[in-house]
Amino acid sequence: MVLTTTWITVAVVSTAFLLTSVLSSLLIHYPRDLTSVSVMAINHDYHQIQSYLLNPFAEHLVLSSLRISTHGLAHYQQVKSLFIIVEVIAVLSSLMAFAEIMRIKKSTKQLLNQLSALRMTFFAIIMCLLLFLIDFNTHFIELHHWLFHNDWWVFKPATDQTILLMPTSFFIQCCLLWLGLVVITWGILDVVIRHLLFTAYFGFNKTNHCWDKRDNDNGKDDQ
Repeated sequence: MVLTTTWITVAVVSTAFLLTSVLSSLLIHYPRDLTSVSVMAINHDYHQIQSYLLNPFAEHLVLSSLRISTHGLAHYQQVKSLFIIVEVIAVLSSLMAFAEIMRIKKSTKQLLNQLSALRMTFFAIIMCLLLFLIDFNTHFIELHHWLFHNDWWVFKPATDQTILLMPTSFFIQCCLLWLGLVVITWGILDVVIRHLLFTAYFGFNKTNHCWDKRDNDNGKDDQ
């Protein structure tokens, strides 16, 4: 049960993270300081960043309108490496989670235990994300210190204009979107597992009813 819960949890969290990255273009900030760059050009460059980070086969990040420093490019390369890891984890954990659900789909006891374990696990995850948001700036900086062993992630607007599109409020909104997607996915999973539980329960009762009927018929034949 622990293994199944782990695979499902990792699959949901990692997939929701990647989906948040895809939808993040809806949350970017259009700074007034960039009057020389059109909204269309800003959107194009941000989509270039998204494509670079999410496409494991993209080798170079090229921006058409926004300035970016050598250290800025190096930081995006580091972030891309993390994205590739998350993508691999998302694919593998999703496959394992599906296999585990298929394995236990006919066992009412295992499904009940799994449903209870998932509810507790996702409640804990949601609480952790909410705690992260309470003091977001501090936690966000600590996370960068933990993930990156340099200061390339400290962007200066003069040399790395992409940071103007992504102020603190942008990352907070991304975290909220991530949280929302986790909750939605968990809700869908909850419905799916309860449906499997319903099917397994009535399938089990139907099988027992058939056996009872067969035993009764055999008893009548013996008489």
